[in-house]
Order: sequence, then structure tokens, then C-alpha cells
Amino acid sequence: MHHTVVAAMEMNFILVDELDERIDVFCEVFERGESVYWRAWLYGFATLLETFEGHAPSEAAIAGLIQAEILVRGIRAQVDPQGQ
Repeated sequence: MHHTVVAAMEMNFILVDELDERIDVFCEVFERGESVYWRAWLYGFATLLETFEGHAPSEAAIAGLIQAEILVRGIRAQVDPQGQ
């Protein structure tokens, strides 16, 4: 039986929401052949906002993919207490 060892790497970086507020990102990256699989946890003001996962051609593309999702989904660093 052949087992493939998948190397995991951690990445931490800062992105911003549409109001330019800081969103801290903790990301695990796993190499899968020619591409990478990633799982990310987004935090705003020390509160978990969202989790994402996906595939990218390389780890260099991950931050851009997550930044786009933040803007498309309207994720805010600070949760609106009125739910708006």
C-alpha cells in the first residue's frame, strides 16, 4: 500500500474589510500535487468571523482569494450588534 505524505504549512496574514478594518487570517495550507488546498479562519477584534476552504494554484494566491471573498460576501471585522 502506498501512502502519500501531505505537507502542511501555516500562514498568518492581515486583510481588510470594505471599511478598511483589520481582519486577521490564520490559514493551513496542504500541498496536493500541482496545487494547494487551504483552510482559513478569519478573526475580527479577536472574534471568529468566518471559516473558508478552497484550492489554489499556489500558496501565493491564497490571500487574494480570501480578500475577494471578504468583499464579495460583505464580511465585516466588527459584527453589527443590530444584525445589519
